Amino acid sequence: MNFSEAVKTCWAKYATFSGRASRSEFWFFILFCWLLRDVAYFIDVYVLSDLNGMLNLTANLLIFIPNISVTTRRLHDVDRSG
Repeated sequence: MNFSEAVKTCWAKYATFSGRASRSEFWFFILFCWLLRDVAYFIDVYVLSDLNGMLNLTANLLIFIPNISVTTRRLHDVDRSG
């Protein structure tokens, strides 16, 4: 699974906590989340000069549930309970 497929899969399974997630799906989505947060932080601080970080907060809220979902599915893949 490549980067774009992993991100599309995680958004398609936005709140699906059952099933399994492959290692590549999990880590590519974590990388996507990390990049999204960094870009939002950069725009907040350097472009908008907004120290409240509203764009960064919005990005974090946007990826909160998919992040928990893919983590739970990854735990199922390694035979642990989510």
